[in-house]
Amino acid sequence: MGNVFEARLVEHCAPTLAGLKLGSLFCLPADGGAAAEWVRQCDGALASKGLRLRLIRSSNCGQLIYVYRERLLRRALEQHAVARFLSGYGYAPEDMEACLQRLAQRLQCQDFPHEIGIFLGYPLHDVEGFIRYGGQNYCCKGCWKVYDRRQEAEKTFASFHKCRRIYRECHRAGTTIDRLTVAA
Repeated sequence: MGNVFEARLVEHCAPTLAGLKLGSLFCLPADGGAAAEWVRQCDGALASKGLRLRLIRSSNCGQLIYVYRERLLRRALEQHAVARFLSGYGYAPEDMEACLQRLAQRLQCQDFPHEIGIFLGYPLHDVEGFIRYGGQNYCCKGCWKVYDRRQEAEKTFASFHKCRRIYRECHRAGTTIDRLTVAA
């Protein structure tokens, strides 16, 4: 079962494993607790590299796993504009654990609250643009909808795509998650 979980982790989170992206999300099927145990074990094994895994939502439909770079998340939350933005949604940006708990709480109430983009490393101007324009009027889209700095975003999307392809190939060839995870 771990191989199925690992394959999903690589497919959806390669840029985060590589240290290129702050955070990623992926789903695992509801399975009587095997996924939660795997997340716990993987989190313990990879924490020394600065990578954390957290079961952020669980339902009869499945488990939503948040994979993030602790240092990058902390740095994002320390940015004045990000802190002000998140405060408007009831977050306490000075306390990362409280922010993660608030995100989990918000995910219980709605599918994907717009501010989740901050936790995934999306630029604040694009998160705000998405909210302002209701997901319309974007200049391009890839991993997220882009409202400003199109060329920069397209380069980022290309690097993420290349990373996923390389990580997928390496994992299929037998490279372990531990070896694929870059230390922060």
